Amino acid sequence: MSQERIDRLRAAYEAFSRGEAANDLLAHDFRLHQASSVVDTAGAFEGPDAIDNRIAHVWTFRDDKAIRNVAYEEPADALKAVGLAE
Repeated sequence: MSQERIDRLRAAYEAFSRGEAANDLLAHDFRLHQASSVVDTAGAFEGPDAIDNRIAHVWTFRDDKAIRNVAYEEPADALKAVGLAE
């Protein structure tokens, strides 16, 4: 992945954390796929133990727009999905 895409993704995550959209990153046909149930966990979480999940995202780009994001509960599953070993 190019450094430019990494920078754009980082900026998008920062925007998401502020409750803002990052529409300039996403293609009109963007699709989010949740590969596990942990992503739909609802609620407010506080304190050091509140963010004990390690969710991994695999992004797919077409030209300069993101067309797909798959969220995995296990980072090893994300690595396997892209043909890498942990």
